[in-house]
Amino acid sequence: MGVCAMSALIGLRSYGLYQVLCLNRPYRGPPLYISVVATSLFLLVFGIIVSALPGRMTVMYSEPIDMCTLEDGYKAAVLAMIWVTLLVVAWFNWRIRNTKSSFNEGREVTIAGVVVFSILTFTTVLSYAMPAYPLNVKVRILSTSLGHVATVLI
Repeated sequence: MGVCAMSALIGLRSYGLYQVLCLNRPYRGPPLYISVVATSLFLLVFGIIVSALPGRMTVMYSEPIDMCTLEDGYKAAVLAMIWVTLLVVAWFNWRIRNTKSSFNEGREVTIAGVVVFSILTFTTVLSYAMPAYPLNVKVRILSTSLGHVATVLI
């Protein structure tokens, strides 16, 4: 949920820039409130539904292996939500790509987007190709190291 909330805030900022710079409309009034309320409502509903479901349908602690396990449907829902959120952010950033900025924001967003989508692709493939990858020390270290490198790059 934190990843989606952060991406949603970045997406709202990009949407605001799109409203102002491309559509020549003010980013106040209904467009601002509708986008904020819709994003917040989506995340809130998802969080409430996940909290109401029993552990065997979402995340469950497995004592023999001392690890939490994800149910396949829940894993797919979370990854889909992250992918959709990041694709919306990428779409709005693509729409404002030709606006001139004194901070070279276009390059920064492009590099950050490539890094984020690379890590998300790696994580998605890894979680489906090797569902028990946290039990493999080498793969877990590789995944954690790539996550740290991506965080530093962004």
